[in-house]
Amino acid sequence: MDESVTPPSTPLKRSRFRFGTKAETLEALRPWVTRATILEAMHFSVSEWRGDPGSVLESLGSRFGRVRVVVRSSATAEDGAQDSHAGRYRSLLDVDGASERAVIDAVEHVIASFDGNAADQVLVQPMLTGIAVSGVITTRVVQDGAPYYVLNYDDESGRTDTITGGTGVNKTVLVHRRAIRSVIQSPRVARWVELARELEFVCGEDHPLDIEFAETHDGRLFILQVRRIGAARRWRKDVATRISEAQQYVEGFLEERSRRRPGLVGSRSIFGTMPDWNPAEILGTSPRPPSPSLSIGDSSQTTPGVSREPKWATATREVRLLVQIGAPMASTSETASTRSFREAWMTTSETALSMHGSNGSTLSGASRQGGVRDRLHSG
Repeated sequence: MDESVTPPSTPLKRSRFRFGTKAETLEALRPWVTRATILEAMHFSVSEWRGDPGSVLESLGSRFGRVRVVVRSSATAEDGAQDSHAGRYRSLLDVDGASERAVIDAVEHVIASFDGNAADQVLVQPMLTGIAVSGVITTRVVQDGAPYYVLNYDDESGRTDTITGGTGVNKTVLVHRRAIRSVIQSPRVARWVELARELEFVCGEDHPLDIEFAETHDGRLFILQVRRIGAARRWRKDVATRISEAQQYVEGFLEERSRRRPGLVGSRSIFGTMPDWNPAEILGTSPRPPSPSLSIGDSSQTTPGVSREPKWATATREVRLLVQIGAPMASTSETASTRSFREAWMTTSETALSMHGSNGSTLSGASRQGGVRDRLHSG
């Protein structure tokens, strides 16, 4: 079985999944999910709360006892196929479930953030503690639908709302959707991707997903929310094909440039951020397009080449020492592939190569262990 398509432990027979409100979706997912836990929950509508709040409070007490809870919005306009309205409605964390007054206040705060629809719901769950990581996984790049799992996470604060609230630590990893388990080097990233794949299988792969999750210090995974990505309707349908073609070109480019270069020592060339000479000191950290040729000049007269001459004789005078990647195009006659990934200079020696993107950032290449293909696939 291809582990990149269907998680092996997922039940294979299921009816077509139906999304609902936040609360309804979590309830529907619970029987199907095997790679994470969905916390026990209770939800009620605004009309139910207004009609008999005492009965609702009694049910909450019977369900959760005196534990601390989170009181969350689950509005009918929230988490829809077209718009998520993320952040529009209130949710309150760490509410004292033993205090009736605290629960009432929390429910009223959530309801006050709604739009007046009596069918809107309030979702109550026990407060999750011992959090090591919290984050959001999208099964495509939200901006354009590119075929990557995007994992934004916080592994420092111990909170569940830093990523969704845009505060605190935010780390990001991208994993290509076709990447197999063996090339994902981080065990925890692999677990998160496997969870996303299971949810895709359950919900249907025609639904790009936005998944809120948490992992506790003992390694257990929890699903906090699953919704469709509303921006999907604006994506280009050919984005996956275009990126696949670009990836093939990039992989071929790196593979060819990693080979041994005549006249240079060593069995292969590698990409590095700090070679034995530092072109950033010559070109600057944000070079404009003409800068490499103006600063380096003809390859036979490069400062690095001349400085190596006592050690390497005249070999380096015939090898260009810099590759520029992602630079603006100098000619309109270049091919489509070179327009997205153009070589300006030949690769450098066994020990290092500096690469500068069009945004001025320094890019690191493949290490000796793992290889170019693994690094690209694992994000």
